[in-house]
Amino acid sequence: MIDFHKISSHLVATLSLIEEGNLAAAKHSFNSFLSMYKEVEQLALNFVDEEQAHQISKLELNVLKQKSDELDKAIRDLEKSRDSAKRLREELDTFKSRFPSVEAIDESWNKTISAHKKEIQDSTIIINQLSQKNRELVESNRTLKEQSQLSSGVVIGALKGKGKSKLKYELKLYWESLRYDSLTFDGTRLIDNLPFHFKIYGSNGISVDVQITETGTGLLPACEELSKEYPGKPMNDLIHQQFLKLRKYVDPNILLFIQDLKNTPATTLKFVDGDVKKALQRAKKITLFDVLSTTKNTFLKDIKEAKAKVSEDDLTIFYVSTYAYATKMREKHLASDYKQEPTYQIKSK
Repeated sequence: MIDFHKISSHLVATLSLIEEGNLAAAKHSFNSFLSMYKEVEQLALNFVDEEQAHQISKLELNVLKQKSDELDKAIRDLEKSRDSAKRLREELDTFKSRFPSVEAIDESWNKTISAHKKEIQDSTIIINQLSQKNRELVESNRTLKEQSQLSSGVVIGALKGKGKSKLKYELKLYWESLRYDSLTFDGTRLIDNLPFHFKIYGSNGISVDVQITETGTGLLPACEELSKEYPGKPMNDLIHQQFLKLRKYVDPNILLFIQDLKNTPATTLKFVDGDVKKALQRAKKITLFDVLSTTKNTFLKDIKEAKAKVSEDDLTIFYVSTYAYATKMREKHLASDYKQEPTYQIKSK
């Protein structure tokens, strides 16, 4: 055990001897001090070595602890892996018990696919059957509507009578063919076998069937009670418009013939003289359709109402000539043989 107090006192005594000038005694005391210092220095060195050794041991201990922790973790991971391997082995055993071989697996998979395809086919058949049923129901619904319209009809429009008339004329559509043949005059040709017909009802209780001519316009039977205040052109135009809406039920050749009539001017034909041309323009009878979409009597009446200055005979000759001209046009689209040829009586001038 080093006495640091003794060393300190010895150093103080040595310094006092030096101050007193006693060199011999001071030198002896200093040598003794050096000896003490060397012991302390050696001790200090030893202490440093021990401390370093201690630090090294501490570091090694930390390394060992880290290794120990890693080893412990590895052991725990190994135990977990063993548990996982055990579960895998159990699942594999279960799988093998269900499927003894690869062939069995393939067979099971193929059966599953086949069953799925069968379900798809069955579903497709059911969907097709339902679609067919739906189409049948839609068609049945349409048929029922048409059948209901056989008795009640569908109102197309209503017009007031001409002039100051308070009568109202209603046009109805019926999904039913007319069951009788009509007699016509002036060579007017009718369209046969249409699956529909029109009827006009007057608010005075008068109603008539409307025949459809080859110009797609209506032909009414002679009826004095109806003709007095009949709306005339507005009702005729309404009938023609509705006829065109139902064109899919009409022979396409008839539609082509009507189109030709509408596209051919009547005022520029070679047999039209100046007075007749002015009369046609005044009455707005510009095309062959305008002329022939009415009967001869109606045509003459329309010209008269337009106050055109031309004789009835000239107009009749024009109408007959126009009819013959249109007949040749008709032969491009329709058969030229008719049940009845037109007959006209022209008064001599």
